[in-house]
Amino acid sequence: MGSALKLLAGFNLIDLFPALRPAKVIGGRSLREARQVHARLDRMVKSIIHTHAQAMAADREKEDLLHILLRLQKGGGLKTTLTTDVISSTLFELFSAGSETTMTTITWAMSELMRNPHAMEGAQAEIRQLLQGKAKVREEDIERATHLLADGDQGDTSVASAGGAGRRMCPGLMFGLSNIELTLATLLYHFDWKLPNGASSTELDMSESQGINGA
Repeated sequence: MGSALKLLAGFNLIDLFPALRPAKVIGGRSLREARQVHARLDRMVKSIIHTHAQAMAADREKEDLLHILLRLQKGGGLKTTLTTDVISSTLFELFSAGSETTMTTITWAMSELMRNPHAMEGAQAEIRQLLQGKAKVREEDIERATHLLADGDQGDTSVASAGGAGRRMCPGLMFGLSNIELTLATLLYHFDWKLPNGASSTELDMSESQGINGA
């Protein structure tokens, strides 16, 4: 997944000038890498689909999104043909634009908190005071957590929102934010965090790298 996202975010002349032969020569390596990554991802996802289909045939699988897609594929009745390639592409989009972006934002937030122990202490104190010894963090418990909400949804305000805005905004933006806030609250509530091996905050590399996510 990381290799695929790096290739998607990278610059390639073929994307700008697909008809020019020199662009194909210059960008040929990236194109070959993209095909190799696509082949690996395609094999992996289709293996999951095949395993899921076998479990469905034996009536051993609980219903989930893939179950529904396979059932629609088998039953037909759709305006378009739901092929295995379409299902595979849908699953890749869900993982790349859904869970991967959430994971990246959580990793960024926890790294920034460990770089700023004072902010970490404030967020932990607030969430632990709100929960007051509860065994499990729930969404309704963190609605008043001002430190946590700031950590979860505030990034670089000098650029456009990562989820877009208006009618073209990401339809899963609020769902993603809820998952981020709940996960951060759980991590801060149950565990104490510090950098490994006595490292200082200045040693943590937070420089930007190539990718397509925004936090």
